[in-house]
Amino acid sequence: MRQSRRDRLHGIRGYDPEKKISGRKRQVAVDTCGVPVMVLLTPADVIARDAARTLL
Repeated sequence: MRQSRRDRLHGIRGYDPEKKISGRKRQVAVDTCGVPVMVLLTPADVIARDAARTLL
């Protein structure tokens, strides 16, 4: 996942030791054509499968 400049300046942050990412992660749900349906911003320490439950 990409980190944006805004993530470094504001909001809740976390750290994912496996991916060595600090800040936020973006979780994106897309349809079969690749069009984004929903976007969820989470702290980096939230596991992707847990974020998927919230997203769906």
